[in-house]
Amino acid sequence: MGVTTSAKRGEARRAPSPPSHIQREVIGVILIALSLLTLSSLLSFVPGEAKTVAAGAPAASPPRNLIGSFGAVLAGGFFYLIGGAAYLFPILLGRLGLRCFSQTPVSIRFRTAGSSLAAVLFLSAFLHLEATAVPTLTSGMVSRGMAGGIFGQVMGDGLRAVFASTGAHILIIAGFLVSLLFTTPLSLTEVVRRLPDRWASFRELVVAMMPKRS
Repeated sequence: MGVTTSAKRGEARRAPSPPSHIQREVIGVILIALSLLTLSSLLSFVPGEAKTVAAGAPAASPPRNLIGSFGAVLAGGFFYLIGGAAYLFPILLGRLGLRCFSQTPVSIRFRTAGSSLAAVLFLSAFLHLEATAVPTLTSGMVSRGMAGGIFGQVMGDGLRAVFASTGAHILIIAGFLVSLLFTTPLSLTEVVRRLPDRWASFRELVVAMMPKRS
């Protein structure tokens, strides 16, 4: 009897831990919110606003960036460092946030974070070699000549100087794919196997959208 009473008192003193799914969903909401903030700031980037806000100079009008002064500085810094590869950040954040609402286990390891960063850098190098500017909704094409940012320029030009243009492209694409394989549970074999079905579905959709000839 005494043992049973003590056990009950111990259980009563024990504070109930919050359900794990609540913690996951809270983290998921935060990650999705950060993803939307980042994506909105990038799409509404206006050249020159970041310098004006960072310098603290009085502006004639408030920033046109959808996320205000914070968004202007964030987008300006991202585009300056990694160019158009900055768009990969909200995609990765949003995907991780959505996984928090699923039943699959979610864990952020050093390997996953490192491979995500590597994927962003490889993409910035590829954009430096292949693109001429970064697209935005508010200002059109920006960062002309710096589509990969500073990191993309250093990495792309460095690889091209050693391996020539063809070798640099092979290494950058291979590095990007390997980084994605470590970042996401992606199977290239599965993607290739599903391509015919996806292509057939796409063709059926296009045919259904086309107006019928009378």
